[in-house]
Amino acid sequence: MEVPDAEANRIIASLRSNGWAVIGKLCHDQPDISAPGERLHHLQDAMVEAVKDAMTRHGMRAP
Repeated sequence: MEVPDAEANRIIASLRSNGWAVIGKLCHDQPDISAPGERLHHLQDAMVEAVKDAMTRHGMRAP
């Protein structure tokens, strides 16, 4: 999935602050990922895990 850097930063910040869960504003802003039946929903868990793995490898944990 390609997104502009600023959007990627917002997604990462949202995931981290919400314990790696796709909830709240992120659901609203990214319906392709969050809404059941949408085109990328089946990839939601894999995307979250990829971001989480990358961030935790660099010492960034959920608050």
